[in-house]
Amino acid sequence: DGCESATADYEATAKTTPAAPTVENADPACAGETMTFSASGTTGSTFTWTGSFTGDGDSKSVTAVSGQTYSGTVKATLDGCESATANYEATAKTTPTIEVRNLQCSADLLTYTGEVVVSAGTPSVVSGVGASITGTIFKGDKDQNAVVKVTADGCPSADYDVTAPNCDCDPIEAPVDASADHEYCSDKTVPTM
Repeated sequence: DGCESATADYEATAKTTPAAPTVENADPACAGETMTFSASGTTGSTFTWTGSFTGDGDSKSVTAVSGQTYSGTVKATLDGCESATANYEATAKTTPTIEVRNLQCSADLLTYTGEVVVSAGTPSVVSGVGASITGTIFKGDKDQNAVVKVTADGCPSADYDVTAPNCDCDPIEAPVDASADHEYCSDKTVPTM
């Protein structure tokens, strides 16, 4: 009939969608060291991780495994609203390897040598009397074992044990007694003194 009621107020505020998190990837680390990833963003947000890490938190840490890649996504949630996801990814450094092959005694039988084979990096001697490495050649004193390692990109290998070969002379027969007479067939060699 053209009659109007009194007015009623209405008001509502849309929730704020949080921004996608800012991710700080872990620095590459050697095996056994800790790698830490962190997320930050809109104040009050909860960060949820998927992929290599799961669950909530501002950061995630892992003990590095040689050559392992850690990756996935993280999102922020604020007052029930979710952000777009952000990616995280970092790879642990690879642990180098070392081996000493083909051990051989020197001609004078006082030392021995071997071929140093590494996956990467610079080899060095950890211990061993007279032991040294020049280029790809290992050298050690007779009967002296040694320990070597290699370091690449700041990461050390496991110690490698070098076991000295037997460089002793084979036994030889005693010389012929020169004070006695000896007979030899014409087709045999007469021993020299």
